[in-house]
Amino acid sequence: MTQNQNCRWLAHKPMLTKLLIVIKLMSVMLFASVITARAAADDGAWGIVARTVTGTVNSSTGEPLSGVSVQVPGTLTATTTDANGNFSIVVADNATVLRFTFVGMASQDVDIVGKTTVTVTLSRAESSLDDVIVVGYGTQRRALVTGAVSSVNGKTLNELPALSVSQALQGRAPGIQVTNNGSPGTEPIVRIRGISSISFASDPLYVVDGFPTGDLATIDTRDIESVDVLKDASAAAIYGSRASSGVI
Repeated sequence: MTQNQNCRWLAHKPMLTKLLIVIKLMSVMLFASVITARAAADDGAWGIVARTVTGTVNSSTGEPLSGVSVQVPGTLTATTTDANGNFSIVVADNATVLRFTFVGMASQDVDIVGKTTVTVTLSRAESSLDDVIVVGYGTQRRALVTGAVSSVNGKTLNELPALSVSQALQGRAPGIQVTNNGSPGTEPIVRIRGISSISFASDPLYVVDGFPTGDLATIDTRDIESVDVLKDASAAAIYGSRASSGVI
């Protein structure tokens, strides 16, 4: 490069530098505009429009229900009814169902497609308080039982295959701990409410049709109608000191 050419290059260098800066800025602005346009297109294609659904929840007798839970299933969108049984909830435009739940009432799913106002009537749930359970040498309605009693019916016991009644009870009644015994031919170790002792036996008392027995190893789970577990002193007191570790 000659001296004259070098001088011309040095003279135009600031201008070229400015031109490169302008080109870079235009490139950044063009890229940003493309991203913005793409985001706007995505919002138009996938955006969710919200809508408000209002309504009233009544009981089967026509009384307004306060505190009813109103929720879009599978989402965190939820609200509750006021003292007059009214509610208002903002849901996505593509929401199709509202679920209404209330203590003592059967839950209900209501279709809200194309609706902004709904009226819901909840009916009483089938209660288990009328179930009859075995307490001591007699029976009582569950509603009248004050002791700690757990009941498992025969259908529940046979839902999964089990080699013994003790194994069938595992995980099906609260307060019962069942541990498999490593000795061949022996029953699993059963503890009620975790009661155990080093010097004294901690096995619960087993009663079959009113008669105390050693264990349930010889009983087929398919022959059992129901199993009741008496876990506290008030429920098992009728059996005396033998029931210190609970009664099955």
